[in-house]
Amino acid sequence: MTETSTTEPSAAPQGLDGWLILPIIGTVVHPFILAYITVETVIVAVDAAGLNSSMVAMLWIEIIVSGIFMLAYVYANVLLFRKNYLFPKMFIALAITGLMWTVMDILIALNAFDIRLTSSDHRDIARQVWNCLIWVPYMLVSKRVKNTFVER
Repeated sequence: MTETSTTEPSAAPQGLDGWLILPIIGTVVHPFILAYITVETVIVAVDAAGLNSSMVAMLWIEIIVSGIFMLAYVYANVLLFRKNYLFPKMFIALAITGLMWTVMDILIALNAFDIRLTSSDHRDIARQVWNCLIWVPYMLVSKRVKNTFVER
């Protein structure tokens, strides 16, 4: 006599669950981190004691770019919680542009202002690289991502 299984195969993963929680936390927290960094940079740029005009200009460029990233992350959060199909693409775009901006910002500082690379710079680049290496492929191949972000 053969027994038949009464359990149904598990449904495809979906929802803001599983490993997706980690990029969700990053997306939600990122605008607040950027706001803090931006305020700190504004304080330095306004005080500008002992800084040449080129360095102050670079600080203001960093403030503007941080503001743009902040707005982009707010938009990414809207897409995220609406489970919009554009969220994975927006997440990938932010991860890659974040890496590109970090590298470019550090290279400009190194070359234009003769500033030495610090352990903090190494850490920033490494964090951005790991973010791209782990989460970009996850957003591209994850069944949970494909099943969750379907709203238009």
